[in-house]
Amino acid sequence: MRKNLFYLTALAPIIDAVLASIAPQIAPQIQSVMMIGTATSNFPNIYSDGGGGGTINGRNLIMISDGTCTGGGIPTSDNSNLVNFTPYSIACSSCDDYGITSLQDFGTSSKGPYQQIPFFYDGGENETVTAIWPNSAIASLCNCSCGVSFPPVVNRTAFKAGENPALCVQHWRADQPGPVRLSRSFASCAEPVRG
Repeated sequence: MRKNLFYLTALAPIIDAVLASIAPQIAPQIQSVMMIGTATSNFPNIYSDGGGGGTINGRNLIMISDGTCTGGGIPTSDNSNLVNFTPYSIACSSCDDYGITSLQDFGTSSKGPYQQIPFFYDGGENETVTAIWPNSAIASLCNCSCGVSFPPVVNRTAFKAGENPALCVQHWRADQPGPVRLSRSFASCAEPVRG
């Protein structure tokens, strides 16, 4: 018994050091937040909100949740100046070297950004029934030449009834203009989507 107690006492500093080295590190605290300005698009009259993003091959990509193209000015409450609405588009930040708030949208100046996150139409997804919420980050892989993201895919009717969204997996490559959805869903609606 004394021998075991001696070993435990002698090993205590080593065990403490090992536990300290594998303990989760505390993330640095945010010290301040600074407004850097209003984002501008390479197209006129584009208004966007929401989204996530990341860096692929040195390009800062942003997945935008909602994009509105108007005939002029900010969107009106009655949509009288609405030209087009794009629910899921992609923009590149500072690709024109004008700074982080300068966005390059991909589309046309007359209709605004293209929808860039694909649906599985043969699986019943479409613009009316399905929403993809691209509010997740792009995790850079392959020495930053590719990446993955896991945005929720929502069946609008089921979501209103309280069903959780599924998660899809998207693969990003430097030689492609947008993501490729590798499968319809990564986690089903019944599985946890966080944690």
